[in-house]
Amino acid sequence: MRYIPKKRLRFDFTSPEGPLALVFHSSDSFYKRANNWKLSTAVALPAAVMAYMTLGSQFWWAYPMLFVPSAFNLYDLAKLKLIVFKTEVYKLWVYQNGD
Repeated sequence: MRYIPKKRLRFDFTSPEGPLALVFHSSDSFYKRANNWKLSTAVALPAAVMAYMTLGSQFWWAYPMLFVPSAFNLYDLAKLKLIVFKTEVYKLWVYQNGD
C-alpha cells in the first residue's frame, strides 16, 4: 500500500531507528471513557451506605440497583480493553525511509 500525503511530511521526531513523522492522531475519547467506572463506583458506595443507614434491611433488594451504572461502565471498560484498544490506532508514525 502506498500513502501519498496531502501536504509535505515533517520528520521532526527522532527515534533510535531514525526520524519519524506523525501521519495520524485520533482523539482520546476512548481513554477518557475507560475511567468512567471510577466515578460511578465512587458515587454508588456512599449512596449504598446512606441507603442502608436510612432505609435499613427492608430494602436489601434495591441496593444492587445502585451499582448498575458501575457494572455497565466495567463492562464498557472490558469491551474497550479487549476489542477497541487492540484494533483502533491512536497514533500512526512513518519512518523517513518509508517503513
